[in-house]
Amino acid sequence: MNGSPFYTDIELLNGIRNSDSLIEKAFYEQNYSMIRSLVKKVDSSRTIEVNDIYQEVMVVVFTKIKNNELVELTAKLSTYVYRTAYNLLLYRLRSNGRMKTSALADYDFPEEINDDLHTRDKLEILALQMVKKLIYPCSEIIEDWYLNKLDYEQLAIKYKYKNANTAKKKKGDCIANARIEVKKLFTASHYI
Repeated sequence: MNGSPFYTDIELLNGIRNSDSLIEKAFYEQNYSMIRSLVKKVDSSRTIEVNDIYQEVMVVVFTKIKNNELVELTAKLSTYVYRTAYNLLLYRLRSNGRMKTSALADYDFPEEINDDLHTRDKLEILALQMVKKLIYPCSEIIEDWYLNKLDYEQLAIKYKYKNANTAKKKKGDCIANARIEVKKLFTASHYI
């Protein structure tokens, strides 16, 4: 921790939200060794730079806190940071073709991480596979709607649709196609 004072999760959230540099620095330092250990454990080939993942994690977490997307915690803040790092790390490894989805089942989480994370990871992988199987522009529309939080007007502008109602109908069609793909993937993965 490099001599940083200890803050509660509420103090950290409020301090980051209010751009308190002492609290931001303490938060930054408190989580580094945890993320370094995670990267070393998961990325056995050492293809991913610890500092790169850590910077990405901090950007995601700080942005969510400052945008009031992370207001109430259902677990410790360190668990949220760990989970964010884990997801970013796996995304990078999958993107580089370095990790097969079956490798996820072998990963041991610390006790403080919920038991259902293995199942959620498998479901997240299935969701990503499903989105990738959709034809253009459905994969992008779903990503823009759910991940990038674009509204119908923004979708209409981005995809050059006549109006927001057309974008809404197109998103509905894409969701219908996604449901078909989900059923195929779940059946193939023995979830149903």
